[in-house]
Formats: sequence, structure tokens, C-alpha cells
Amino acid sequence: MKRLVLPLFIILLIVPTISAKEGHMKLLAVKETDNGYEGAVADLYLEIKEGSGRVFLDTFPLTKVDTQISTRFAKDIACSYLNKDCSGYDFIYTIMADSPIIAGPSAGGAITLLTLSLLDDFKLDEKTGITGTINSGGLIGPVGGIKEKINAAKNIGLKKVLIPEGERFVKEENNVVEKVEITVENRSVVKNVSISNQTIDLLEYGRANGLEVVEVSDINGALYEFTGKKFEKENYEIQIDAGYEKTMSFLASQLCNRSDKLMGEVNDVYNDKYNKTMSSILNLTSKTGIAVSKGRYYSAASYCFGANVKLSYLLLALTNATKDDIAEKREIIIKNIDKLEGGIVTREKKTVTDLEAYMVVKERLIESKEYEEEVPKENITEKDLLD
Repeated sequence: MKRLVLPLFIILLIVPTISAKEGHMKLLAVKETDNGYEGAVADLYLEIKEGSGRVFLDTFPLTKVDTQISTRFAKDIACSYLNKDCSGYDFIYTIMADSPIIAGPSAGGAITLLTLSLLDDFKLDEKTGITGTINSGGLIGPVGGIKEKINAAKNIGLKKVLIPEGERFVKEENNVVEKVEITVENRSVVKNVSISNQTIDLLEYGRANGLEVVEVSDINGALYEFTGKKFEKENYEIQIDAGYEKTMSFLASQLCNRSDKLMGEVNDVYNDKYNKTMSSILNLTSKTGIAVSKGRYYSAASYCFGANVKLSYLLLALTNATKDDIAEKREIIIKNIDKLEGGIVTREKKTVTDLEAYMVVKERLIESKEYEEEVPKENITEKDLLD
């Protein structure tokens, strides 16, 4: 009996192969400078090839640990959206920038879209950019620094920027300074006068800078803006893990209760000297109410945390805290940081998730010690309150 010998090219046609796919898009981010935060741009690359479901991330300069976690989650969202088994692929992400950027979760939306485009073989509009986190159910979540990111998009020639729904209006917390001519002792003097904060409509701001700014709430909307095609998934339901929602709801409640307590203490000793600071705080607390009403507890917790930081500083300023008072509070903070650090070091780590959580918390504790060194040791000014 003769054995059947097939030519190699026929075997290759019969046996399915997975060819490597590569893609690229611009990533909108912010960077920290001596003058505050500025818009920045990075290059996001993705290579998908045959493998075992692993996710790799290479960044230069180095980014925060939670960028790694966000990248893995974005990949999972993309595979779930397409109802695709990705266990036979390796995903290699690369983020390259000219200077250190703050990426973290805010790159999640962009990473998800690039992953989808390669998995489903379609092209993304290279003149469109996006900023926003990616959440369960494919929801695009809120981020900071959107105005700065719009500036960065303009500088590299993008024509459209997608932002999270509900983030259209932002408070401009920096002083707006105008030159005003006044009369002093019968002679004219030109002085710089600070004008109160203003609310910026980011859609109008983008239009004034030659950009179309569009709010999107989920992956479906983002894909339409990038491709012009409808990608509605009939069976793609929004599912939020009950455990996650319960945890974030509890955290938001704790942080916002502290906001109420601090606000009560501030109101007892408040004076009009700090109206600019109070406006900034009220802006955060108003966003909290909107976030809670929509079930966005992560956002609510973030807003209340920010308000608590400003309220704590404001209380020190209003009560004329002495150098010794500030030193005492600094000592308490350092002791709490050391206590938390000791607890996470000794805690048993059984899973990759445990290790990731440890790395994120550890990194934040290191940052906390660095920030503690930057805190003014005396004479707190309104600039300190708003920075």
C-alpha cells in the first residue's frame, strides 16, 4: 500500500496558521512640567502573534504600574466585545514617548480600539484620537487633562478627538490675568488683575482650535467615530461585577462622608479670602453627585478624594496653622504610610492579581513619601491649595 505524500504547500493550506499582525495609533497623554501639566503625545504599537494568551508591555520612558493592568484589561474587553477566544495569541504592546508621560488607565480606550482593529481586520482613522478609560461593558470612563490633550492633538495635526461623555465642560482653575489701567494718585498705572475662574466648553474649545471634539459613552460610539461604520453588538450587554461595584460604592461613601465632615469644619471658620479655592472644591463635589446618580462609584471616589485634599489644606490655612501644627500632621501621615507599607509587605500574595495590587499600592506609597517632601512646611498660600 502506497503512502500518500502531500506537497508542503498543500499541508500549509490545510493547517490553519496565525500570521502576526501589527498596528499603530497616536496616544494622547499629559506630562508634568515645572509649570504644571501639559499635553503630550506617545506612539502606541501592537503586535499580535501566535502564542498562549500572554500580554506584554514595553514602555519608554517607564510608566506607572497601573498602565500594565489597564493594558491587560483593555485586551480582555476587546476579545469579549468580538466574542473571540484570544488564548492562542500573544499581545505585545509598546508605548514610546519623547518624555515621561502620565498614561495609566486613561489610555485604556485607545488600547482597546487598536486591539479591536487588528483582531477584526479594519482600519482606524489616523487623524482621530481618543482619551478615556475602558470599563466593564465597554464603557468609556472619565479622565483628567482633556484640554491639554486637545492641545497636543492640535500640535500633531489630528482633526478629531473623542472624549468621555459627560466631560464636555471643565473648570479652568488657573488664574486668568488681564491688564487693567487704573488711576493712582492722579496718574495712570497698568496692573495685572486676576479674573475669576471660568467654565470651558471643550467642544467649542476644540472648534476654535480647528478640531472636532466628540463625546462618546462606549466602544460602539468610539468605533463609529474612528471608522464611520456601525459596530453595534446585539448581545453585548453591560455587565459590572457585583463585587467591584460593592467595593467602589463603599469606598466612595467613606471618602464622600469625610468630605461632608471636612466641609462642616471649614464652614465654621471660612472667609472670602479663599473663594477661588472653594470654587474648585465645589466643582469637585458637584461632579460627585452626578457620578453617584449614574452609578459611577470609581469616579465619585476620585472626586471626593480630590476634594478632601483641598479641604484639608484649606482648613490648615483658615485656622492659621503654625509650623508645629503642620509638622505634627506630617508626622502622623508618615507613620500611617509606614504602617500601611508594613502591612502590604507581610501580606501573603497567592495570585497574579495579588501581586499586581501589591505593586500598585507600593508605587503609590513611594509617591506619597515623595509628595510629602514637597508639602509646604509653613505659610500655606492659596497657590498651594490649588496646585
